[in-house]
Amino acid sequence: MERILFQMDNYLIKTLAYNKQARILFVENTDLIRAVCNHDHMNKLLKTSLGKTVSVASMLTGILKGTQRTD
Repeated sequence: MERILFQMDNYLIKTLAYNKQARILFVENTDLIRAVCNHDHMNKLLKTSLGKTVSVASMLTGILKGTQRTD
């Protein structure tokens, strides 16, 4: 089996607004979504659902504190 290694440029930026009352998240995970949904036999609805699920999971992981990620 051949391994294909490639660089993904995915990132998440967190900031606070309105006197630290609101969190704002900027997520760039296009490369991750393309890698996950890169199947020819997958229909469009499944690709959309999987892409949204991975994006939401990325945001949820981004707002967790350090110890919450490992517990």
